[in-house]
Amino acid sequence: MPRPIIIPTNFVKLIILEVFKEIRPFFILSVVAFNLNPSFAYAGWQDILETPFDIAKNFDQAQQWAGKKVPAAGEGINDINDIPEKSDRPPSVKSQSEFDISIDVGRLDGDTTYEIGNIPINEDPWGRNPYFPISRLEFPLNVTMASLDFGYSTERWSLSAGLKKNINKDAGEMKDSDWGVPFWDDTGPEGPGWYVWVDSNDNYLLDIYSNSQTDLDALEMDINLRYQIFKNSFNSKFGDKSEHSEWISLIGLGYIRSDFSFESRLIRQWSPSGLDGYDFTGNGEVGLTYDVTYSIPYVELVVMEVKNNATVEISIGYSPLVKAKDKDVHLLRTPGPIYADGDCDGDAFLFSLKGYYNFINHWFLSFQYDYKTIKTSGTQANYINAGSLNGIAWNAENWVTDEEITSQQNYFALSVGYKF
Repeated sequence: MPRPIIIPTNFVKLIILEVFKEIRPFFILSVVAFNLNPSFAYAGWQDILETPFDIAKNFDQAQQWAGKKVPAAGEGINDINDIPEKSDRPPSVKSQSEFDISIDVGRLDGDTTYEIGNIPINEDPWGRNPYFPISRLEFPLNVTMASLDFGYSTERWSLSAGLKKNINKDAGEMKDSDWGVPFWDDTGPEGPGWYVWVDSNDNYLLDIYSNSQTDLDALEMDINLRYQIFKNSFNSKFGDKSEHSEWISLIGLGYIRSDFSFESRLIRQWSPSGLDGYDFTGNGEVGLTYDVTYSIPYVELVVMEVKNNATVEISIGYSPLVKAKDKDVHLLRTPGPIYADGDCDGDAFLFSLKGYYNFINHWFLSFQYDYKTIKTSGTQANYINAGSLNGIAWNAENWVTDEEITSQQNYFALSVGYKF
C-alpha cells in the first residue's frame, strides 16, 4: 500500500515565496489600483489569482493583501506570515442607480394619410349622394431625424425622455386622389346640371390625381416609465468559457406626441376619368398646407437579455386612446381657399427592437428599429369664405364629412451614449 510523502514545512514556504516574487510587480500595481478603485483591483486580481498556483481564492483574500504595507522594490518577504492581515476597508458596492444621455441619427420612412367622405346630401354643395372616400391625401414621412435622449434608472424603475427632430425637409411626393368630382353638363340625361362619373356598380370613378413635392417639419416627444417585474440570472457554458446572462421583463407606461407640418407644391395634376379643366403643371407655388398632431398614451411589455457588455430589448406597446387632430388648407382652390379641421380618435400598435453594447468605460453604442401603425376616425369640418376671383363670386359654404386619419412609420437609428 502506498505511503503518503511528507514534505517539510520549510520547503512549502520556499515554493510559495518564490511564486510570490514572480507576481510581486502585479501585486504592487493591484494595491495602488485598489486604493483608487477597489472594484477595478478585484477585477485585476481575478485574472492573476485564478492560476494553477491558486494562492488566493476570493476577493476577501485580495483585500487582506491590499490592506497592509507592501515591501518596497528590492526587499523580500522572509516568511509567509509577513502577508498582511485583513483590512478594515469596506467592500465596493455597485451603484443601484445611473443616468445616461445619448444622441442618435436615424431614418424615418412611412406616411400619414387622411380620407374624407360621406357628406350628407343636404350639406354637399353639389348635392352628391354620401360616399367614402371622396378624397385621399397621402403625405410622405421620408426624412432623416436626429434625437436627444435622457434616461435614469434604479434597481427596478427606469424613466426616459427623448426629443426627435428632422434634419432635412424634403419628404418626397404627396399624392392627392379625388373621386366623384362634379362637372356641369348641358346635355345630361336629366337635362343641364351637375353630374358625377360612376362605374357599373355606382362607385365613383377616380376623377383627379396629383403629385406634389412636399417639405416636412417633424417633431416628436416620447416619455416612458418602466417597472421591472421579473429577473432571472444564470450562467451559460461554452467550452471552457462561462458567460453570465440575465433575462429581465418590465411593464411600462408612456406618452408620444408627434407633430407633422407639410407644405406641398404641385408637380402635375390630371384627370384619369377625362374631366376637362384639371390638367395642370405646378409653378413652384405652395398650393396646400397640412398639419397633423398625434397624441398617444400607451402601455408596453418589455423583454430584455443582458449578456456581458451587450443588451437586446424587445418592446410591444398598444394605445386605445389615440387622438389625432389635423388642419388642411387648399390655397389655390376656386372657390376657395378651402379650410378643413379634423378631430379623430383611435388606437395604435407599437413595436421596438433595440441593441446596446458597452464598448469602453461608460460609453455605449445602440441600434434601434421602431414601428408604429395608427388608425383613427372622426369628423372633419370644412368651410369656404365668401369671395370672388376673375369676375366669379361665391357665397360662404360649410359642411361636415367623416374622416379617417392613419399612419404607418418605420424608424431605423444608430446612437452613441454615455452612462454616469
